Parts: sequence; C-alpha cells; structure tokens
Amino acid sequence: MKKILLFAFLGAGLFTANAQNATLNVVLHPVQSIIVSTGSTTVNLVYDDATKYDAGVSLEMADHLQVYSTGGFQVSVSVPAANLENDITTGTGSTETIAANGITVQAATGSTTNTGGSYLPAVALSTTATPLFSSTTGGAANKYNVTYNGAGSDAYVGKDFAAGTAATTYTTQVTYTIAAN
Repeated sequence: MKKILLFAFLGAGLFTANAQNATLNVVLHPVQSIIVSTGSTTVNLVYDDATKYDAGVSLEMADHLQVYSTGGFQVSVSVPAANLENDITTGTGSTETIAANGITVQAATGSTTNTGGSYLPAVALSTTATPLFSSTTGGAANKYNVTYNGAGSDAYVGKDFAAGTAATTYTTQVTYTIAAN
C-alpha cells in the first residue's frame, strides 16, 4: 500500500500544471475630426435694409461644428487665398471683391460640449489659419456654436453690382482645421 501511495504522490508531482502569460497591449492612436454639421454648410449674411448696412449683420449657427478628439485640441479658421488682398469675390462673374477681414467668426459652447474649453474673441477671416477655440481634454461628438458677423459702418455700400433689383452674392469657403493641443 505504501508503494501505491508513493507512486501516486510521485505521479501527481510529475503532472503539475504549467501557467503561461500573454501580453495584452491596448494601443491608442490620436484621432481627431471636425465636421460642419449637416444643414448648416451654407451661411448667408443678408444685407437687405439700410439698418443692416450701417450696423452689420450677425448670424449664430447653433451646433455648427462637431469635434471628435481623443485628446486636447485647437480649432482654427481660415479662408483660401483668392488673391493677394484676402478678398471674397462675387459669384456673378464680376471681378469685384470685399475684404475677407470684414467678416468675423466666434465660437461658443454648443448643446453637447466638453468642459475645459477656451474661446477666443471674434476672429477676422484671413488666409492665415487663426485659432478660434481649444480644449485641454478630448471628447466625442462635442458641438460648438459659431456666430458669423458681417461688417457694418456701410462697408458694403456701393458693392451691389447686380443689374436691376437682383442681389449680388460674394462667396468664399471657410475652412476649419483641428490640431492636437
């Protein structure tokens, strides 16, 4: 009986379990995107009476920008260089222009914005990307309001060149860029 117990004990020792380890890596790449919200890709600053030419025009676009960022970020705004004067051209085939820096934009908290944001005062449009707002933390589906302000003080009097009573439209693209902060 002693021999059976000894063999059983020795046999158990020969069949011990071996453990193996695996290394698990969670690799987080920085991801950032910015989207101009659907339905607000066209902004119209309409000057249709003398008061607006004198006082200027302001239009707030609610939840205009949607930002996704895995970390802190900064959003800048610019317009393409139409010519050396940073001007906005007419869409009617005319060579007339208005100064891009007569239009300012300003960001503010939207309906779902993370904490840690910092907003700059109104920024004049320029061909140089100019910081508009930033955040020290990332977040998913953060929304920001943007207010567009058109020049007042009759800056655009004499710039309506359409024949008859038709309106003249000056057009440019506004580009928003996101970068790590």
